[in-house]
Amino acid sequence: MSTWTLPDPDQTELVPLLSDLITLGLTTEVQALAKRFHSLDTNAQRSLLEQAAYAGPLPMVKTLYFACDEDACNTKALYGGHVIHLLAHSALLGENLEVLEWLTPKFTKVCTNPEVMPKNYFQMEFFCQGADSDSQETFEAWKKVVLQSWYADQDRFSLYENHLLPTVMSRAVINTVKDPMKLERLAALWDEIIPSAKLTKYTLGSTLNIVAASTCSTALAQVLLKAGADVDFRYNKGSGTDSTKKTPLHLASRKVSREAAELMKLLLLWGADPNVKARTFWSCARTKPSKDKNNRPRRTIDMERGTQKIERYLGMSWERLVEWAQEQRHVAASTRSGAYEPLTTPVIRM
Repeated sequence: MSTWTLPDPDQTELVPLLSDLITLGLTTEVQALAKRFHSLDTNAQRSLLEQAAYAGPLPMVKTLYFACDEDACNTKALYGGHVIHLLAHSALLGENLEVLEWLTPKFTKVCTNPEVMPKNYFQMEFFCQGADSDSQETFEAWKKVVLQSWYADQDRFSLYENHLLPTVMSRAVINTVKDPMKLERLAALWDEIIPSAKLTKYTLGSTLNIVAASTCSTALAQVLLKAGADVDFRYNKGSGTDSTKKTPLHLASRKVSREAAELMKLLLLWGADPNVKARTFWSCARTKPSKDKNNRPRRTIDMERGTQKIERYLGMSWERLVEWAQEQRHVAASTRSGAYEPLTTPVIRM
């Protein structure tokens, strides 16, 4: 009985043939052509590697990875990042967990390499896609990569040299995750790695502002506040604090949603100032705002739509909520020490 053998294709036929073989999962046939893989141009090698990482078996991915030339795979940057970021992102998208597990130590090595540009496109996509994964199994595999990468060289590299933690806490990741359950598990991840990160007050506060301006997740906010974020943080402008910027409470008050209402309640329980003002424009104000000494309009929190409609979500007006939060803080403080003091963890009673 005769056996079929793969014909030796022309160079122009090699890329489409390999693509078809990868799609069909024919590892043996791909391995037979591996010796010619390095002869392809760099972009073709990366494209085929990406395709294999998405859905191909691990032996196939290994074959192509070790067969590609140095420029395409081992040392050269890809759009400022690294080909490992590309492969990890593809494996995550395809939920190819076997390949993702194999890439984990390589991803860790790349993330802790100061010569590789941090926060490149594929690395950011990897973190966003993993944080928002629908599959808990995929999320756990992604989390393993994140934790190993973070703990690998945290003593050797400073926070802003490896850039891993700011990526997990970046605006892109926060804006990507919408589902409350996914936000809870992301908060648990933050809670696990933040204590060893030695984050600055500015990083914690600015991240809290991002949360308040986007998802209004109380889970994420609670982790940041416990870590020491300033509940009344404003972005700095030059030296000192820019009083024209909005605090997290003010940012949340601009939204009309249950999540925003719950976040405002949490921030008040942590001692947020309900009377802060921020510069605005006349066209933005539903109620005529006050002005500062330079005749610039100021907008208070009680003018925002979120505070005016908060009763539909919490069953109490904004004024009553402020009073209630102050009462709870005094009760919690007197319970602990007999005198009022700022809370570390608020006691919530409703």
